[in-house]
Amino acid sequence: IDSNEVSALTHDQGLTGQSGLSDLVNGRAPWESLITHGEAPGLDFLPSGSESWTQWGGLERLLAAAAEMKQHYQFVCVSSGEATSDPSHAWSGLCDGSYLLVSLKGANGKVAESAVAELRNSGARLLGCIVTEADG
Repeated sequence: IDSNEVSALTHDQGLTGQSGLSDLVNGRAPWESLITHGEAPGLDFLPSGSESWTQWGGLERLLAAAAEMKQHYQFVCVSSGEATSDPSHAWSGLCDGSYLLVSLKGANGKVAESAVAELRNSGARLLGCIVTEADG
């Protein structure tokens, strides 16, 4: 699920402007109709959508959809963006576990510590940290 405010995964998949998570949250479509089926069998994707989360009751719709997805899929992975973002706060209380992605090029120890504190304060169950862009 691309829940990141910059929609990087959606852009990478060539689905910019396509209906997605924001349409679900805003009550315009059920999650099942927004899923795209990729080339890899068993790997589906929910784009970010093309609008902001503006409609009343969006968190409740997200909670209901997340519960349904957990019944349908073995794993549901969400890219929620910065630890301080609204989507990150929303998903922190819904997910069974969270991983913090830390860029060696774009972060330092203080930034990572702040993100960990933010996630924990949002109710996330932090399972670990993944370092990206490591030079090797």
